[in-house]
Amino acid sequence: MTHLVSTGGDTAGAHIASVGAPQTNAIDVAGAQWAVPSIRTGFVSWFNRAVKRLLDIVLTIVALVLLLPILVSATVLIVLDGGPILSAAERVGRAGRSFGCLRFRTTAFDHVKPNDGPHMSWIGSFLRVTGIEELPQLINVLRGDMSLVGVRRSLNDGAAEERSEVNWYGSVVRPGLTGLWRVSDCNPSDDAEMARLDDEYVRNWSLWRDISILSLSLLFVFRRAG
Repeated sequence: MTHLVSTGGDTAGAHIASVGAPQTNAIDVAGAQWAVPSIRTGFVSWFNRAVKRLLDIVLTIVALVLLLPILVSATVLIVLDGGPILSAAERVGRAGRSFGCLRFRTTAFDHVKPNDGPHMSWIGSFLRVTGIEELPQLINVLRGDMSLVGVRRSLNDGAAEERSEVNWYGSVVRPGLTGLWRVSDCNPSDDAEMARLDDEYVRNWSLWRDISILSLSLLFVFRRAG
């Protein structure tokens, strides 16, 4: 098993150097070096990661412009319901950094009983079924917390720390708004299968595959909303 090894540093650039046994490489990510398996993947190249990041920014800006009426409408309806517009769940991102994963609030703000937990708001069910609930994560993409297509978002807990040691890709790849795990017919509670899909995505990554996953994800959302 390959463990992630951070060597620190202040450099923001990305380069690759051979370390230790020939089975591992060190990739500089977010100012720290991370040991990953020596496999042929596009993510090893800083140029490919830069192109993917540029594509994220361009497509996200276009999406925000096109979806602005939906975002404004959802915001107004949540405001009418009372309470905060967004909720932020703490997740583990690239290089083990925590971030607030944004969503439209779907739970009722003034109707939470002490022993009964939160209830879905009158607009929350619609936002969740249609996937509109997750659109604020486009802000996470712009901020660099996430990518449009990537690996799963890990919970910020002990289990996530353990997974980050096994799933080496978590050190190099940003969590995705969507990914191979979302467009595949698999059980989301099966951690082993989800990890396998993440691993397959990173090992066989290409820009064309990202575009294919995005297209399939949009079809999935349209079918679910219909």
